[in-house]
Amino acid sequence: IGRGAVANSNWGDYLSKVYFNNKLIGEDMFRYRAAVSEVYADNVETIRARAFQDIATVAKFVNNEVVTIGDYAFYNVNALKRFESTIPGRNMFEGYLDENNNPKGVVSIGNYAFAECDNFIYPITQNSEYSQLTTIGNYAFSGCGIQEISLPNSLTTIGEGGFSGCDFE
Repeated sequence: IGRGAVANSNWGDYLSKVYFNNKLIGEDMFRYRAAVSEVYADNVETIRARAFQDIATVAKFVNNEVVTIGDYAFYNVNALKRFESTIPGRNMFEGYLDENNNPKGVVSIGNYAFAECDNFIYPITQNSEYSQLTTIGNYAFSGCGIQEISLPNSLTTIGEGGFSGCDFE
């Protein structure tokens, strides 16, 4: 699906649920859309730059395979509260073992990926022994409502201002 496929379109102001079965959500895919309530992206491994930037509403994003979250992917998506795994009880940012005992999970979170997502309060609890997270980009969570983090041993880089403006208790 190409860059900006439904960005700025008049294909309805509100999409209730969007389902992806491909491996990639392209650049600017839904940028500037009025609303997408829930996104189910079971097989998506890569969310490219600005895919959901400046959408008024993305209340829930559900995925199990994402490895790379691009720059500005969810920037200024104020209604985003949850970034869930399809595995019940699992935090999306936590690593896990797949059916073949291979470690899986988010490896890279781009610059400004979740910045200015005021309502994003889902804790970053990467304390799993299977965590794959190595990079959190510049200002990746700047201005978010995150109140709790637990960083994994696998993490090698936190960019400038990675969590600036978060309200840690």
